[in-house]
Amino acid sequence: ILLALPYPGLGTGDVDYYQVFAWRAWSVLRTDGTLGIVFPRSLLNSAGSADWRAEVLTRGRFDNITLLANTKRWVFDIHPQYTFALVSLTSAASVDGTVPMCGPFHNMDEYLAGRQTLGTLPSHGIRSWSTVAAFPSLPNTASVEAFKALRAHPRLDRIEPGWDFRLASEFHATNDRNTFDDGGEK
Repeated sequence: ILLALPYPGLGTGDVDYYQVFAWRAWSVLRTDGTLGIVFPRSLLNSAGSADWRAEVLTRGRFDNITLLANTKRWVFDIHPQYTFALVSLTSAASVDGTVPMCGPFHNMDEYLAGRQTLGTLPSHGIRSWSTVAAFPSLPNTASVEAFKALRAHPRLDRIEPGWDFRLASEFHATNDRNTFDDGGEK
């Protein structure tokens, strides 16, 4: 049923309700409307949400993204390894083309002390740094400048004359099981 909805990218990877909610919220937002909502962090980096991020980066703007790590379940009473994104966006393109981000915060004291200290990432960079317009998860706001310096260099996965870098794995215990001799057959 979810895959029948008119939202691009839902068939990429695992379909999750938050992707549908993100598309629905965006589709009913009026021109120059603003939305503030809590999402799983994966909305900002999963392949299934790539089209949604590209849409917002092209036709709107992210006004603020605050990441909250659920350390010791301080945000929600669910698994403590989840990270959540407080997302504020507007359905009008940004003049300066930047995305303000802060966090991840691991407790209320960190959040209260650092929520006003925002790093900014260029919208065009987010679109070009990965094939899915993934937002980086940086350890703190101070690391934003270091990240931007690293991203000023060409991507490793580019393909051009004299360069064709590809990741490979040697053996995988599950996928290559048929190549292993477990000594059980005679």
